[in-house]
Amino acid sequence: AVNVVLALLGEMTVSTAFGAWLAGQIVGTLVLAWYVVRRWSGLGRPDLALARRTAAFGAKTHGGRLMLQGNYRLDQWLLGVLSTPAELGVYSVAVAWSSTLQFLPSALSLAQRPDLVRGGGTDAVERASVGFRVTLGITLAASLVMLVLAPFLVVTLLGSEFEDGVLDLRILVLGSLGAVAMK
Repeated sequence: AVNVVLALLGEMTVSTAFGAWLAGQIVGTLVLAWYVVRRWSGLGRPDLALARRTAAFGAKTHGGRLMLQGNYRLDQWLLGVLSTPAELGVYSVAVAWSSTLQFLPSALSLAQRPDLVRGGGTDAVERASVGFRVTLGITLAASLVMLVLAPFLVVTLLGSEFEDGVLDLRILVLGSLGAVAMK
């Protein structure tokens, strides 16, 4: 909401967008902490053994998560080196829109994983298959809508200087179906 207001006022910059994001993260963290302390049973006593196990697990997995995020942005890094800033800007708009199609598969994979691990065997295969088919269907429908709305999403909302991003967006949307299978 802050970024929309800033954009409407013509005051949107990288610094103001980052500041709005950072403020949102801080407010969200404070609300969560308030809720845990006031509405649940509080934070409880510190458990140093649990903290050590958690930190050890995080240290083992952090590298992989960092490389995954780098892989998601490798295309933009390469384009930034190989082309002009204007071309990178147009492409990054298409990436931002198309990445919204990965929210559902990503969330479902995180939500479904504990049940699949506990279920095991045939039950897990059946649940994963149902989740995949439903997610693929919803993502396919959303992809078709985005293919049709690409000119509106890119040119109408952002301006004619991003017109080359319409084709980029349409190409990236097609890849979203592969992301469902990967997730």
